[in-house]
This record gives sequence, C-alpha cells and structure tokens, in this order.
Amino acid sequence: LVILTNKNLKLKIYLWLIGAMLGFLIEVVMGFVTRSQYWNYGTLYGVPLWLPFVWGYGFISIYLLSQYIKSKID
Repeated sequence: LVILTNKNLKLKIYLWLIGAMLGFLIEVVMGFVTRSQYWNYGTLYGVPLWLPFVWGYGFISIYLLSQYIKSKID
C-alpha cells in the first residue's frame, strides 16, 4: 500500500488494474493450455484470489523501477 501513497496515484491505480486483469487472464489461459502450477485452493477458475493483486503490484513495481533507472541515467 505504500506504493500507492505518493504522486501519480491515478496512473498507479490504472497500472494496477491492468496488471491484475492481465495477470488473471494469463493465469487462466495458461491454466487451460498447460497446468505447470497447481493451486490447492484456487477459487477463480483455478486462480487464487491473491494472485491478481500480486500481478497488479508487480506492474507498479516495474514502473517505479523504470522511473528510478531513468532518473539515474538523466
């Protein structure tokens, strides 16, 4: 939640939503194609409820890392 407290809040919420939806879609499609992972307590089409949240935060983390690297280069 600390990631969402500073500037560019709208952009980060947008990134989180895209990451959560895209991550959920990837997990469901790859679950039908190949089941390389198995979740005992998957609730949404075999995907745990917490996993899309992690995907969303992953998208925000990658964005913040890219901004940090860009600031060090400039």
